[in-house]
Amino acid sequence: MKSIFLFTCLAWLVATAACSSSKPPSTEPEKHYQMIGQVKELNQKDQTATIQHEAIGDWMGAMTMEYPVRSKQEFDQLRIGEKITATVNVKGLDYNISGIRPQPAPK
Repeated sequence: MKSIFLFTCLAWLVATAACSSSKPPSTEPEKHYQMIGQVKELNQKDQTATIQHEAIGDWMGAMTMEYPVRSKQEFDQLRIGEKITATVNVKGLDYNISGIRPQPAPK
């Protein structure tokens, strides 16, 4: 009985370790896409911006989504309601934005 219990515990530990292993870094090259959108929310703690954007190349359709901002300096300059252009940097399943520029107001 004791050996069955130990075997069960060992099996559980092995399964847990296998499920929690970190994913290896992507070996594919980073891709870059142009984004045009409007800042809807800012999350200071996570340094993310929720942006309502147009379609982003062949990567994503138009939607509202949260994006990590690569640079703290760029994040600190963002304002809710501001229309921006930015570069979306994609590597595997990871993504973030950089090169953020305010869009000129329409004349």
